[in-house]
Amino acid sequence: MTASSAYRPSRNVTLMRSSPMASLAPWQGAVLFAFLASLVTLPLGYGIWAVAALVLALFAMLPTVRRLPLDREDAAWLVMLALVGLNQVLDAWRSGAPIGHQTTPSLPWWPFAAGVILIAWRARPMRAKWLWGGVILGALGAGTIAFDERWINGFNRADNDINAIPFGNLSLLLGVLALVNALRLCHKYAEPPRWYVVFSLLATGSGLLASLLSGTRGGWITLPVALALIGWMYRSLLQRGWQTLAAWQRWSLILLSVLVIGWALSFAYPRLWELYNNLERFFNEGVVKTSIGARIDMWQNAIRLFLEKPLFGWGEGAMRPVLDRLIDSGLMDANVQDQFLGYQLHNEWLDTAARRGLVGVVLLAAFYAVPLVLFARHLRDATPQRKALALAGVLVVLMFLGFGLSQSMFRDVRTYSGYLALIVACWSLLKRPYPESRFTKRPMLEGDQ
Repeated sequence: MTASSAYRPSRNVTLMRSSPMASLAPWQGAVLFAFLASLVTLPLGYGIWAVAALVLALFAMLPTVRRLPLDREDAAWLVMLALVGLNQVLDAWRSGAPIGHQTTPSLPWWPFAAGVILIAWRARPMRAKWLWGGVILGALGAGTIAFDERWINGFNRADNDINAIPFGNLSLLLGVLALVNALRLCHKYAEPPRWYVVFSLLATGSGLLASLLSGTRGGWITLPVALALIGWMYRSLLQRGWQTLAAWQRWSLILLSVLVIGWALSFAYPRLWELYNNLERFFNEGVVKTSIGARIDMWQNAIRLFLEKPLFGWGEGAMRPVLDRLIDSGLMDANVQDQFLGYQLHNEWLDTAARRGLVGVVLLAAFYAVPLVLFARHLRDATPQRKALALAGVLVVLMFLGFGLSQSMFRDVRTYSGYLALIVACWSLLKRPYPESRFTKRPMLEGDQ
């Protein structure tokens, strides 16, 4: 694809954008902005704005249901969401709805709601500024809260009364996406709006700071992968930027990077040492009364439960009595039952295997794979906006894959809604046309594609 191969909206898209119902697009964008900005900053922000998004989606979708601008890729999304939702709903029907801390009985229906919202956002295309603005404000808010809790109030871990793990993971994700926006601006414009770039970079630092102050070790393993992918996708831009710097500027940047990384590592050192100590005590002494020991105990029992019912699993409602039985028989330590019962097993794959068996694991793989493959197909798009959105979508999936190694992200209301909202938003924005900007575009150079 070349720079001149601009996206041509179909006749249906043009008709919908000119209709009175097209005025819903800014409202849908504003709701997305508010959802992302409040995801980790306001207690019930995720729920309020998610309901608002669904209501607006119904209004936006129904009048044009016969001429929706959907293609085969959209169909793959909708089939995947429908199958994942159907599996979760049937599982809840046979054994009981999700119960426990930070989850809700309506959780199995959320993939269906995401499908409705995807159709509506494709039918009434919003502006990408709502996504990037919400990401920036959400990351800035997370960093501010973490700074206040950790260094002003002296809390051990920043969590905003949510839970340190989802708070830290989502903050890290928002910060990484803010970095993508900063590079998008520099890629697209010869003279990017400096205030926008500065705020994006501040949001990047703020999101990473919130993750660091939350002490969420499981999320940190995703950062090198995310930064490597971002660096590779924008390697030509970064190389040209590096070449324009004077020698003293390069050395100053290197020194600053070393100092920042060193400070972050020194701050993270206690949590990393605790990780090593927990592992040593578990393997040498069998101690499970630690964060890591408890997780390993959970994973072993999750595998045991999966092997007993490998096809469909035990189901949501059956997990409590089954885990009580394991505790009574001495196969699971009673000290970890508060983390175990009714909530999660601290690994997305093993938790799903125990609850919904092999069928659930296959659909979980599709829940990751379908968005990942479809976003990856657009990574080499010549349009800077769509390239950035495709990269953002890939990063959301990859980072959630990493988060899920030590936390069941799709049983938590904030992380589950965050995943659904971000992948649906990135996809619907990726597929929309983009008008010319008032800023000067940078000419395409070799290596941009």
